[in-house]
Amino acid sequence: NPLAFARALRKVLTASSEDPVRKALLALRDGISDLPNFKAALIEVESTDADPYAVYLRLLNRPDNFILQRASKLLGILIRYDQEHRPDVVYKFLTWAVGELRGTDAARILLTASALQPVLTRDVYKNLFFDLRVFDPLIACLPHVRNQHQATYHVLFSLWILTYHPDVCREIAERDRGHHVVAVLHDFLRTSKKEKVIRLSVYVLQNLTREYAFLGDMASLGVIF
Repeated sequence: NPLAFARALRKVLTASSEDPVRKALLALRDGISDLPNFKAALIEVESTDADPYAVYLRLLNRPDNFILQRASKLLGILIRYDQEHRPDVVYKFLTWAVGELRGTDAARILLTASALQPVLTRDVYKNLFFDLRVFDPLIACLPHVRNQHQATYHVLFSLWILTYHPDVCREIAERDRGHHVVAVLHDFLRTSKKEKVIRLSVYVLQNLTREYAFLGDMASLGVIF
């Protein structure tokens, strides 16, 4: 019975306080989520839970990258498809994400940027993106991941989503003096051997052309569209 199994899995994960057990349960949940009957059961259990986020939010303080990756990924997906407006949950999630992006651990930056992407597509939370200045640590962390192609890709992907908002581009332009975002992106165009990194660098630069302040930087560096 997939539904009974999903309820039991949720109950044990909520009650567990041991990281090895949590890892095993999260791996199990991840493994069965691709099976149609179990996927539907997991969705039903989590969508009818009084607080579907609590069990995953409390795992964001764990030091284990596997737990962080699974918990943050599930939080991002839940937020993306939740029909209810949950600013308190999103605020907690974004506060955690900003803190991780301010670090220098490329593996943590990778899992954080990846988990952010579905959340950043929710325009209803745009004010929170501004209040917490999500774009600042995304830009600032780029030098820390420049030799980690997968992390660079996910950070750039998150920036690409954010820079579709003209207001975000304007805010980045006003706060860019310490980051030199155009120069960083231009460096990726010159030095990266990964097509997906080059492509996303171009996409972000294209979005930034909305702001006149960036056009002079692009012209001086020879970035022409």
